[in-house]
Amino acid sequence: MSGTIPKAPLIWVICGLVMLLPGCANGSKKKTGTPDVMSSADQIEGLQRIAKAAAQKTPAEQEQMARLLAASIQKENDSLVRAEIVRTLGYYNTDTALAVARAALKDPVNDVRIEACAVLGKKKGPQAVSSLSESLGADVNFDVRLAAARALGETKDRAAQPALGIALEDPDPAMQYCAVESLKQVTGKDLGNDVARWRQYVKGEAPAPQETPSLAERLRRWF
Repeated sequence: MSGTIPKAPLIWVICGLVMLLPGCANGSKKKTGTPDVMSSADQIEGLQRIAKAAAQKTPAEQEQMARLLAASIQKENDSLVRAEIVRTLGYYNTDTALAVARAALKDPVNDVRIEACAVLGKKKGPQAVSSLSESLGADVNFDVRLAAARALGETKDRAAQPALGIALEDPDPAMQYCAVESLKQVTGKDLGNDVARWRQYVKGEAPAPQETPSLAERLRRWF
């Protein structure tokens, strides 16, 4: 194998080429124009530039870049870079970008899964709702489940209601609050912050009238 040059990871090549564009910072690169060694910060900066360029790309160019990033994330060991790849793909409106975000919900690192939730919330659609609903009900990490509940609200899709209804039964007040806020978004209704009333609503029951606190109760809360 003497005389062979090890190939740089694909993500280095992608980000390195972006960093070579006029006005970009100079990283550590070979004379060929591809990176020799790139730090995580360099790669993340390159990905941020790729994200900013998405709006100027044609649908075909977006799909091409999404496929390159999809190939790179499968071999990327740095979770910070994987999370940034997912975030970048949030700016690309392609089937491949959606598929990568859905797959990232199975990443072993919590922060990558949280980023995937945020991206899917912005992408919306039945596939995003289905994947987020699954994560809300099954993910082992509470922060990821919170991110999934929040993202379901961002979809503004009524199909998210059953999963959010189940989340109302979670004993943690933070989850209950997040589920209520998301239900307001997907239903277009505002039943206040009374979890019991929302539980009745998602079951198809008529919510009990909202109680108006007495003057004495309001004074007690103030003082």
